Amino acid sequence: MENSREIAKLKRQCVEVAGKIHDVVEENLWTDYSLLPELSRELVEKIQIYESANKTCQSG
Repeated sequence: MENSREIAKLKRQCVEVAGKIHDVVEENLWTDYSLLPELSRELVEKIQIYESANKTCQSG
Protein backbone atom coordinates (compact mmCIF):
# COMPACT_ATOMS: atom_id res chain seq x y z
CA MET A 1 0.00 0.00 0.00
CA GLU A 2 2.75 2.46 0.94
CA ASN A 3 4.64 1.66 -2.28
CA SER A 4 1.60 2.45 -4.40
CA ARG A 5 1.24 5.80 -2.65
CA GLU A 6 4.88 6.63 -3.32
CA ILE A 7 4.49 5.63 -6.98
CA ALA A 8 1.39 7.84 -7.26
CA LYS A 9 3.28 10.73 -5.66
CA LEU A 10 6.16 10.36 -8.11
CA LYS A 11 3.76 10.17 -11.04
CA ARG A 12 1.98 13.34 -9.83
CA GLN A 13 5.33 15.14 -9.64
CA CYS A 14 6.00 14.21 -13.28
CA VAL A 15 2.61 15.52 -14.35
CA GLU A 16 3.16 18.77 -12.42
CA VAL A 17 6.42 19.48 -14.26
CA ALA A 18 4.80 18.58 -17.57
CA GLY A 19 2.05 21.05 -16.68
CA LYS A 20 4.63 23.78 -16.11
CA ILE A 21 6.10 23.07 -19.55
CA HIS A 22 2.61 23.20 -21.05
CA ASP A 23 1.93 26.54 -19.36
CA VAL A 24 5.12 28.07 -20.75
CA VAL A 25 4.34 26.83 -24.26
CA GLU A 26 0.69 27.85 -24.21
CA GLU A 27 0.89 31.15 -22.35
CA ASN A 28 4.35 32.68 -22.25
CA LEU A 29 6.52 31.02 -24.85
CA TRP A 30 8.18 34.17 -26.12
CA THR A 31 9.04 35.52 -22.69
CA ASP A 32 9.69 32.34 -20.69
CA TYR A 33 11.22 30.01 -23.29
CA SER A 34 14.48 30.11 -21.34
CA LEU A 35 12.78 28.02 -18.63
CA LEU A 36 12.24 25.09 -20.99
CA PRO A 37 15.70 23.46 -20.82
CA GLU A 38 15.67 23.28 -17.01
CA LEU A 39 12.05 22.13 -16.88
CA SER A 40 12.84 19.48 -19.49
CA ARG A 41 15.80 18.20 -17.46
CA GLU A 42 13.64 18.15 -14.34
CA LEU A 43 10.92 16.20 -16.14
CA VAL A 44 13.36 13.62 -17.49
CA GLU A 45 14.89 13.19 -14.04
CA LYS A 46 11.51 12.75 -12.36
CA ILE A 47 10.35 10.25 -15.00
CA GLN A 48 13.53 8.22 -14.52
CA ILE A 49 12.95 8.16 -10.75
CA TYR A 50 9.32 7.16 -11.31
CA GLU A 51 10.25 4.37 -13.73
CA SER A 52 12.88 3.00 -11.38
CA ALA A 53 10.54 3.03 -8.40
CA ASN A 54 7.72 1.51 -10.43
CA LYS A 55 9.93 -1.35 -11.65
CA THR A 56 11.12 -2.00 -8.10
CA CYS A 57 7.55 -2.01 -6.83
CA GLN A 58 6.39 -4.41 -9.55
CA SER A 59 9.28 -6.84 -9.04
CA GLY A 60 9.14 -6.97 -5.29
